[in-house]
Amino acid sequence: DTAAGGVSFQRQANIATQNNYSLNISCPLPIAKWWEGFINVSGVISAFEANFRPGFAYKASFKTLNVYSEHTIRLPKGWSFQASGWFNSPSIWQATFRSKSMGSLDLGVRKQILDGDGTISLSVGDVLGTTKWSITNDFTPGLYMLGHGTNENQNVKLNFNYRFGNKNV
Repeated sequence: DTAAGGVSFQRQANIATQNNYSLNISCPLPIAKWWEGFINVSGVISAFEANFRPGFAYKASFKTLNVYSEHTIRLPKGWSFQASGWFNSPSIWQATFRSKSMGSLDLGVRKQILDGDGTISLSVGDVLGTTKWSITNDFTPGLYMLGHGTNENQNVKLNFNYRFGNKNV
């Protein structure tokens, strides 16, 4: 909203109506005995209508597509390789901002040790550095907002897991 003197402020208020229609499909992808995958695809249509105050109204419809997939390849001698990634198309966020598309690719390798009781894994998150976000509000009457940022998704993880106790339970 805007106030006198060119000052803007943001607050929570019930000023709009939003109807969402979504379709979500998830399924395993048994590609080969040594290669298994998974995919999730979500589509959303949001119809949005707001009356900020007399003379300041907005009505629009937005379509969004989100995809997530992961794949594990089992290699000989207890090794495996995993790749996972996601993509979000441009969307509307909290009925206030248009967001640009973004996504991520994560890679990892795992080795079973200690007769299968232990696992060492190394993974790298957001390999391509693509989880940067960018938002714009250019549709609220009398207001223009632009924002950019990044998540802390670029990382390297080294893990060790050990399973002990009765393996038949």
